[in-house]
Amino acid sequence: MSRSFRTLRTSHGRKQVLLFSLATVAFSVSTGSFIIFLESIENLHLPFWVKLTGAIIQNGLLAAILWFVDRRLSVKPIQSLARGIMQMEERSAQTQRLTVPPGHEEDEIGMLADTINLLIAETEARSQSLRESEERLRMLIDSMQDIICFKDGEGRWLVANQSDLRLFGIEHVDYRGKKDSELAPFSPTHYDAFMSCEASDEIAWKAGAPSRADEVIPHPDLGLRVFDIIKIPMFFDDGRRRGLIVVGRDVTERRREEQLLKDSEAYNKALFNDSRIALGVMEPTTALFVDCNDAAMKLYRVANRAELIGKTPEGVSPEVQYDGTPSHEAAIRHIEIAVRNGSHIFPWRHRHLDGTEWDAEVHLMRLSHSGRDLLLFSVEDVTGRKAAEDRLRLSAAVIASTRDGVIITDRDGLIVTVNHAFSEITGFSEEEAVGQNPRILQSGRHPKTFYQQMWHSLEEIGHWQGEIWNRRKNGEVYPQLSSLSAIHDENGVIAYYVAVFTDISRLKEAEQRLEHLAYHDPLTDLPNRALLHLQMDHALEKARRRGTSLALHLIDLDRFKDVNDGYGHPAGDELLVAIAERLRKRLRREDLLVRLGGDEFVILQEDLPETGAAAMLARMVIDTLSDPFSISGGRELYIGASIGIAIFPEDGEDGTTLLRNADAALYQAKGQGRNMFHYYTSSLTIAAAEKLRLEGRMRRALELDQFLVYYQPQISLLGDGIIGAEALIRWIDPEKGSVSPGDFIPAAEECGLIGAIGDRVLEASIKQMRHWMDDGIHLEKLAINISPRQFRLYDVPERIADLLHRYNVPADRIELEITESALMEHGERAGQALQTLKEIGIRLAIDDFGTGYSSLAYLKRFPIDALKIDRSFVMDIPGDESDAQIAQAIIAMAQSLKLKVVAEGVETEAQLRFFRERSCDYAQGYLISPAIPADKFADFVRSYLQMSGF
Repeated sequence: MSRSFRTLRTSHGRKQVLLFSLATVAFSVSTGSFIIFLESIENLHLPFWVKLTGAIIQNGLLAAILWFVDRRLSVKPIQSLARGIMQMEERSAQTQRLTVPPGHEEDEIGMLADTINLLIAETEARSQSLRESEERLRMLIDSMQDIICFKDGEGRWLVANQSDLRLFGIEHVDYRGKKDSELAPFSPTHYDAFMSCEASDEIAWKAGAPSRADEVIPHPDLGLRVFDIIKIPMFFDDGRRRGLIVVGRDVTERRREEQLLKDSEAYNKALFNDSRIALGVMEPTTALFVDCNDAAMKLYRVANRAELIGKTPEGVSPEVQYDGTPSHEAAIRHIEIAVRNGSHIFPWRHRHLDGTEWDAEVHLMRLSHSGRDLLLFSVEDVTGRKAAEDRLRLSAAVIASTRDGVIITDRDGLIVTVNHAFSEITGFSEEEAVGQNPRILQSGRHPKTFYQQMWHSLEEIGHWQGEIWNRRKNGEVYPQLSSLSAIHDENGVIAYYVAVFTDISRLKEAEQRLEHLAYHDPLTDLPNRALLHLQMDHALEKARRRGTSLALHLIDLDRFKDVNDGYGHPAGDELLVAIAERLRKRLRREDLLVRLGGDEFVILQEDLPETGAAAMLARMVIDTLSDPFSISGGRELYIGASIGIAIFPEDGEDGTTLLRNADAALYQAKGQGRNMFHYYTSSLTIAAAEKLRLEGRMRRALELDQFLVYYQPQISLLGDGIIGAEALIRWIDPEKGSVSPGDFIPAAEECGLIGAIGDRVLEASIKQMRHWMDDGIHLEKLAINISPRQFRLYDVPERIADLLHRYNVPADRIELEITESALMEHGERAGQALQTLKEIGIRLAIDDFGTGYSSLAYLKRFPIDALKIDRSFVMDIPGDESDAQIAQAIIAMAQSLKLKVVAEGVETEAQLRFFRERSCDYAQGYLISPAIPADKFADFVRSYLQMSGF
């Protein structure tokens, strides 16, 4: 300014120069303070009108000074005053005061000087205040974490806080007056950021209004950070750019959270829309559906959301729910619970638009969205699951109530659960068993290989069944029939093992009892004929190996018939038991005492040192039985015995021969008198001659067709009516008259005629069945006896099939009765024949069950349909407790094996009532009718039907 002032002083008049000089000084003072003032108020972010007012005040003051100078002052004093002002300008920046020219202290010049000095003092004070305000303002913005920067209209930096300087790495750079592009070289790391800032400044200027945008700026410690930048452009009245305010805040974490929120919202929306679970949104106050996903549309069977939105729960439900509550009331109750608790799960009965109802499980969840309370609901169709649960509950109830024990283990073999029957059978409670291994039940009777085979079966075929001996909690060992199965999961991996078992102790006892009965006489408990054959075969084999002898004693009681006739059968039975007990005590342990039946006994005497030893034993038996026997009622009975003896190997090489020859010897002993024994000799062939004569008569009877077939009715004990008949052979001999089947049938079997006789009976019976059917008499079955000899002579199945075809009789109308001996003697062949007969449709029954082997083995092995209780067990029922128990055991066993039972030889009402009360299926005997000819049988059936009301 000094240079311009001097130039101007040489080109104008003195007065004008002085006036301009004074004005310049005043202008300099006022301008300097104005700049400070402007900077301060700009830093204070004052409105533009405040800044404009300050400028007007400053300019007004300058104009007043110039006017005053022009009007009132003389040139010379002003010139002196101007030099003082110029001197002040040329001095240091320290504020100085004008010196009043001498002699002008009291005039206008002095007053002007004083005024200027006062103005300077006020300006100085004002500048100091502005500097303090500026300092406080800088301290304030420097303490802020946000970045703050002021730029002029050209984009040059004026003021920036420390946060901004540290962020851009220019704390030690003189940034004032520099643009972003000029500052960029000072911090290469922020070069791109500086250039971006400069570009965004231009955008703000062009927008002409505040702008806001995110900018990524490297942080010296934290790496790239996102800043929310606000830029406020300022303009002069004429539109020129005046300045730019820049404020920024680090929003990296906020943006990350916002992005996560956006992602979460997008994810949740995708979950909602794409979920396979039926989802929807409900307005709780109105219970209206406001949204749903595709799965819900599919579940509710609607084509689009509009069909579901706006509906209420009762709109997709029947009128009432499970408990009878109206659906509307039930929905309100569930909604209130969900709103109160935040979540609520409950069952709900739905109804499709077509009227079909279905079960669902509904889950209501309270949520808030955009300040609005809503309920999110999920719906799952549980109709199938409910049905499965019902089935599971039913299965659980069945398992809990079944009398069979049930064990469920996991794949490691640890018990998961057991039923009540398990505890009853084993003695272990559920609490004691769960978590244990089933080995706690092992009895120790089975070898390790037994369990290895069991597990191998489980792993290979997934199942095992068989008998196991286990141990109860009290230590008692018991048998059980077990069925083990492996349960696989959906991947085919074994998940559980299930064992169902039955305590077969009683069945085993019954089986042992029956097996005992099969080989023992039920009255005396002595071995029977079947066991005799087994033991005799073994004894003969041992005698052959050792080269020793043995004796077979066949004993027949003398006058035993008189005891039965005089005192009754109970007395006879009591006597037989006493005889067996007395003989058992007198014999050696190695001697076998057998009751063949009736009043016949056998003693098998092994290791015979000489023939005379047999005689000694026979005499001892006769002497033993000669002593009186005391029976109930205080009666004494005397009995004698006749004995026939056959010696191995002299009198036979096998048991049958020995027994036959001993019988011949017995016949000889009886012929010689009572209480005698007799050895077998060749002179006993007389009996054989008689048998030959009998065989001749039977052959003639076959030729002359003298054998007749009679029929004995069979009735149902579980209902009314005749269900069938048994075909029985009869022989009317012209020489001897009526011959008992007990006499000629054994002879026919021995001579081989039984096959021809049996075949004659078979054809006549099937033919007669056809006649009855044609006459309107329809029997459920016709029983025909088949002898063991017939199995050896010809193909029984083929013969029967031919007869059935010839006479057009249904196979299921024929029942073949086979003796136990036939099954045992021809086991494999008989089994094949029976299987073939079963395939044809023929019924099969065991005749005289209980008198022979009575083995459960062949009941399991052969396809049997029925058992016939022998009349020897029936005749003394109900008076004989042993016979009653045996009959009841046979019935129970047959029922457990699903076999029919026929009681034969029923002669009294008490016997009939006994078998009816024990659910025996059928009965036959003289009480109902003896065996009668075919024509009389037809009349009997018709009259029986008339009496029964049929």
